[in-house]
Amino acid sequence: MRLRLPLSLRSALLACSVLFTTVASASVSDGNLGNVMYIGDSITHGVNSGSWRWAMHKIFTDNGVSYTEKGIMTGNFSGGVAAGTSYGGKIFQNIHSSAASARTYEIAGRANGSNYGRFDGSNIKNWLGLSTEKTKGGSYAGQTFTGANKPDTFFLLSGTNDLLSDGDNNSLFYRLDGVTSLLLGDMDSIVSSIRTANSQASILVMTIPCWTQHSNGNLAETHQAVASYNESLKEWGTNNAANGVKVIDINAGIIDAASSTPFYGVRSMFNNPTADGLHPNAQGDLLMAGNLAKGMGYAGRSAGQERKATHELEVNFGQNPSITQQTLEANGFTANNVSISNNTVNFNKSGSSTLTYNWEPPRDRTRATR
Repeated sequence: MRLRLPLSLRSALLACSVLFTTVASASVSDGNLGNVMYIGDSITHGVNSGSWRWAMHKIFTDNGVSYTEKGIMTGNFSGGVAAGTSYGGKIFQNIHSSAASARTYEIAGRANGSNYGRFDGSNIKNWLGLSTEKTKGGSYAGQTFTGANKPDTFFLLSGTNDLLSDGDNNSLFYRLDGVTSLLLGDMDSIVSSIRTANSQASILVMTIPCWTQHSNGNLAETHQAVASYNESLKEWGTNNAANGVKVIDINAGIIDAASSTPFYGVRSMFNNPTADGLHPNAQGDLLMAGNLAKGMGYAGRSAGQERKATHELEVNFGQNPSITQQTLEANGFTANNVSISNNTVNFNKSGSSTLTYNWEPPRDRTRATR
């Protein structure tokens, strides 16, 4: 018997039941996503960081959610966490169906004359056992996921390369209607394939992440065009809710609200913000995964860090007796190369000065089988 976690808020989660060969209830605390397939481009594949998939693995473990990774690829494009790494007693297999530079039309299986080197020319119809013919000809001989291996939950993050790597990016804003039409048409095709393979599948679609600077797509108008596409994607998701689709915005906390460029990323969230500001670093991955988890209705610990309300991090600097370094440390803060006097923290010393808050290290939350 396989349970599937509904994609709704906690109140709905606790009230829902899903019909399979028998009827059972699912909840945040003991949910089962079943077989999970991550689909996307290099942001999902992982470039010089653990990938947001690793952060999601920790969130799933922290919230007692079980799942089994399915996909045609193993490992990151570069860097990252090795397959077989354990967190909280749960093994991260680093399995997915994503590839650096992948386009949405490649995943959907639409031939448009471009290079199809990603996925060795295969597409989602091949992976789900719906067709043995690759997009531009030839027979698919790779892994298929049917029967007991059929995915139950899909995570889809795709479209960055379609928007920023095809055509003249300086004119994307003026071409956006046509590009959006093609992209959402490809998304329709992907959803159709998924529903054909599993009519009860849950499909979580992530918005396109913001970025800083890259080898292309740096005009303010280009940033705005991608933000506008995300709004169209959300509307598309609403129209496809009956097909098991839910679009989740993963950009909260990653967009630099102070930037004069719209939809511009916070530089500290990316690997190399002045050259490759497209691929998130570990902190960016964590925020993306946290936003995704919130959209799925998860609470509790997030990727090893205990969620705290703002007031739980407060230190009253107007108190009597005056604040001291010992008081800060007792509240979980670490102060380096600063002077503290008269309820004031001064960063006026030469060299590097920091004031940081240290969360508890992750606890082993291995659960007994119920």
